[in-house]
Amino acid sequence: MLNEECVRPKGTDEAFVQKALAANKKSPCLIQSKIDRSAFGIHHYAGKVMYDSEGFVGSNQDTLPTDLSDCALKSSNEILAKHMNNDNCSNLEQAPAASAKKGPKRAKSNLVAPTVWTKYKGQLM
Repeated sequence: MLNEECVRPKGTDEAFVQKALAANKKSPCLIQSKIDRSAFGIHHYAGKVMYDSEGFVGSNQDTLPTDLSDCALKSSNEILAKHMNNDNCSNLEQAPAASAKKGPKRAKSNLVAPTVWTKYKGQLM
């Protein structure tokens, strides 16, 4: 959703938050701010934490330079060379996923180049 909002000519932080809230309206962990439409909250294990989305769209427009990525892949440093393409960011073997329990997988967007957030998000999953 954030990448989609970044490619819109007039994409805004507020529009991103509203789309995220609409897509996750049944989640008990997501909190909608009653005061600020560009703010949201997440109910963490430690309690409720409110966030302001100011700058989300602007900071996500930084793409990972392809020359930097290519250079890292060719590096003699094993960490850089091996893990630059590893979205799991782990040496552990992944257990086979129970595909019967999951819904259909969303297609990757071809609208933008991989952003720093896209790479970071992929490593978290």
